[in-house]
Amino acid sequence: MRSRHAITFAAVLAVLAVASCKKDKKETYNDFMEGTLEFTPVNEYLAQDTQLSLVPFGLTNPDNTGYYWYSSWNTKKDTTRVEGGSGNGGYTVKVPHELGKYKLSCVAFAAGYYTSTAIAEFYVVSPEVNTTITDAELTKDSYKVTDGRDGNAYYATNSAPHWLKSNLGYSESGVSYKSSPAMDMVFGRYYTWNEAMTACPEGWRLPSDADFAALAAKVAGDGSEFKIHEDFKGVAGGFMVNASFLGERMWEFWPQVKITNKSELCAIPTGYCIDMAGSTRFVGTNEYAAFWTSDDDEDNGFYRYFYVDKNDVLIGKGNKDSFRANVRCIKD
Repeated sequence: MRSRHAITFAAVLAVLAVASCKKDKKETYNDFMEGTLEFTPVNEYLAQDTQLSLVPFGLTNPDNTGYYWYSSWNTKKDTTRVEGGSGNGGYTVKVPHELGKYKLSCVAFAAGYYTSTAIAEFYVVSPEVNTTITDAELTKDSYKVTDGRDGNAYYATNSAPHWLKSNLGYSESGVSYKSSPAMDMVFGRYYTWNEAMTACPEGWRLPSDADFAALAAKVAGDGSEFKIHEDFKGVAGGFMVNASFLGERMWEFWPQVKITNKSELCAIPTGYCIDMAGSTRFVGTNEYAAFWTSDDDEDNGFYRYFYVDKNDVLIGKGNKDSFRANVRCIKD
C-alpha cells in the first residue's frame, strides 16, 4: 500500500510539473509590441451620423501586425488587416444617430505578441432645440432669428431690448468647445473681446455692462439699481436656467441659488477658456457662465459671469486677446 501511494504521489507531482512548465512557457512566449498604438484623433463631440475615416499608427514592431475594430454601438468585430496582410488597417465607420456617449476601439494583434488596444470615447450631439440640451426654455415667449451670414437660427426675447437666448455660434470667429465644431450651436463659440466686438449679426450688437445692469434691475423687480463694473448682488438665479445636457443637470443644486430664469437669458454653465502657449484651455464647464460686455479698460475687456454656488452676477476683466468667453447679442 505504501508503495502504491508513493507511486501515485510521484505521478501527481509529475503532472503538476508539466502543467507548471506549460504555464511558464505560455507566459514567457508572448512579448509586448513596441511603440504605442494610436489612431486618427476623434473629436470629443460629434454630429449625428458623422462618418469617420481612421488609420492606426504608433507601433514600430512587429511589421506583420493585424488590426480589428469594434464599437459600443456595434458588437461585430471588423478586421481591417489580417496578420501579415496588406493595407494600413484603416477603418471607415458612421457614428450613431442617437444622442449619447460612445466608445470605439482598435486592437493590434500578431502571433507571439500580446494585443495592443487604443480607445476613443466621444459624445454624439445635435444643435436642435430640446435635444442635446433640454429644459433650456429657449422657445418660451420667443421669436426666431436667423443669422444671414451662416444660416444659424436662434431664439430671442420678445420684449425690447431683445436678447439672444442662447450663445452665439458664428463659426467665422472664435473657437469651438474642445475643438469640436458639433458644439458650436450647443454651447456657442468662445471669443476674445476683440472678436466679440464684431461677432454679432447685422442689426445686433455686443451688450454693454449697462445693458446687463438694466436686466439685473428687471430681475430684482423692486426698484433696485445696479452699478456697472460692480457685482450685482442676489440676482444670479434670475439669469440661470435649469437645463440638462444629455439628461444630466448642468447647474448643480445649491440652496442659496434659486434658479428662476426671470431675465429669460437662459444662462447655462459652459465655462470660459484661455489661450496660452499655443493652445486653448477650457475651464469651468458646469460651474461658470461668462459673457463679454462691450466695456473695456485698456488691454482688458469686462465680462459678466455666474458661478454655480453664488447668487451674485459677478464682474471680471480678461485680456482682450487671450481670454475667451461666450457672446449674447442684443438688439434695441
